[in-house]
Amino acid sequence: MNSVDQNNPKAERLLKVPMEIETLASSNMDEVLKNKKRIKSGIAGFDDLVDGGFLSNRVYILCGPPGSGKTTFSCQYLAYGAVTGEKGMYVTLMEDPKNIMLDMSGYPFNMLGHVKAGRLFFMDFGANLDIKEGSSVEFPTMSNLFEKLKEFVETRGVKRLVIDSTSQIKFEGTDPISAKKEMAVFVRKLESLDCTTILLSEMIDPDRYAPEHFLVHGVIFLYNFLSEGTMIRAIQILKMRGTKHESNMRNLEFTNNGLRVTNKVSFR
Repeated sequence: MNSVDQNNPKAERLLKVPMEIETLASSNMDEVLKNKKRIKSGIAGFDDLVDGGFLSNRVYILCGPPGSGKTTFSCQYLAYGAVTGEKGMYVTLMEDPKNIMLDMSGYPFNMLGHVKAGRLFFMDFGANLDIKEGSSVEFPTMSNLFEKLKEFVETRGVKRLVIDSTSQIKFEGTDPISAKKEMAVFVRKLESLDCTTILLSEMIDPDRYAPEHFLVHGVIFLYNFLSEGTMIRAIQILKMRGTKHESNMRNLEFTNNGLRVTNKVSFR
């Protein structure tokens, strides 16, 4: 093995072991994960699929086609946090927050009440889009989005974050490799915010992955399809790092109180 070039500061930085890794190396990993804080989702039946809840301060992706329940899941997650002492923020890159709150008004989430009480916030990037006829719509870049998020999250003490959606974030690079690097940096920066983040993704085919699906800590897919003339709504955990999780497709019900995960989907 070649010796490290002592005059190469980049090589020294790469080889320097962060204090957190040194601490983990001397610990019992099973105990570390066991004692890691779990974030309850507020979705009935969901936490049972992921060993009690999301691992805190991590980044997850919630995917699915239109009408599968992504917005409902996200708002239910934020509303539960609001009533259990964890402030939340919904970042919308296109949809008007007023429409989201109106759409959720049929559930007992009390979104407007939480907003008025300072327990829930909306960051509306869509209000800044130039949508005049003949103009090009400019979505925020990842660096631009993160800087605004960081300031707000830190000053308001936000612990639950939802970003809607990854498809509306502008990449500064033009090639796939640059885009993947940008997403990797964005995910790592989100991890540093001391809050648990859900990214929404308008992914329709669970077999076609985007770079962010490999970079985040967990991937949850919501289904909405016809089977023998019956509409099936379902949820599946495709990936959940550091967590024992159910991998089978489970039925997902829209109830008067919000989403509820039930039994395994049966295909006749």
